[in-house]
Amino acid sequence: MDFLSDVLLSNKRKVRVLNILDECSRKVLLSFAATSIETRKLVKILQDLRAQKGKPAYIRCDNGPEFISRILRKFADENGIEIRFSQPGKPTQNGLVERLNGTQRYECLNLKYFKTVQEVQQELDICGAARAVELI
Repeated sequence: MDFLSDVLLSNKRKVRVLNILDECSRKVLLSFAATSIETRKLVKILQDLRAQKGKPAYIRCDNGPEFISRILRKFADENGIEIRFSQPGKPTQNGLVERLNGTQRYECLNLKYFKTVQEVQQELDICGAARAVELI
């Protein structure tokens, strides 16, 4: 999982997109846009995703503040999920989701100006964020 950032045209507020990708199938499990996604919200999203798709063996992510928090660590420990952090400065260790971020930016987010977070989410849905991503 990883975050992608953009800015709204209407008020210059940041928008964050949480992307969660299944490394094995290369399917996007979730692309969620919001102005802020703090750790408690991230854990709620992960709980909902686990209820829908089942428990993953591990989560691969970078060392962002939401990912290194005690709250996420507690969730992972309670659910028997390993967290695999990529080394700082080595985005290729999480290359599949980094590629997804680039594709979403190039094919979806850079094509339009957005006024609201809802417009960003709609565009992600239209661009086919829930389809298999060709990464080869």
